[in-house]
Amino acid sequence: MLYGYIVKNDGSITIDPEQADKVERLFRRFADGETLTYSCEGLPMAPQTCKKMLSTSAYLGDASRPAIIPQSLFARVQSELVRRGSVRKPKTQPTRIPVWPVRLHFTVSPDIHTGLTPQEMYEMVKAATSTAGQD
Repeated sequence: MLYGYIVKNDGSITIDPEQADKVERLFRRFADGETLTYSCEGLPMAPQTCKKMLSTSAYLGDASRPAIIPQSLFARVQSELVRRGSVRKPKTQPTRIPVWPVRLHFTVSPDIHTGLTPQEMYEMVKAATSTAGQD
């Protein structure tokens, strides 16, 4: 059940006045520009949970539950979430810029010209450079 509502024994949903005041205060503070952490003070939940509440249109009410938040306040909060960048924007694919000619070729197979593996070539160069100064 959403914070701010109570389910009665007959299954109907009503507003919990104390919790509803806290929900409305959360929405008003955030819409007025307060930080999420400050807006969430007094609620028994983490700021990230409060952030999810700010996006929950169920607080506008529907056929099964009464409204806690007026449409105008909800709209202001949604605008504020977008303004602050709190709403995820769709990811766009990065533009791939082809770099030509780029050819990376790593292999452990023998070189087609010498027949040596990279390790054998390394050992050969290492040996040649270590004995070059001895002559």
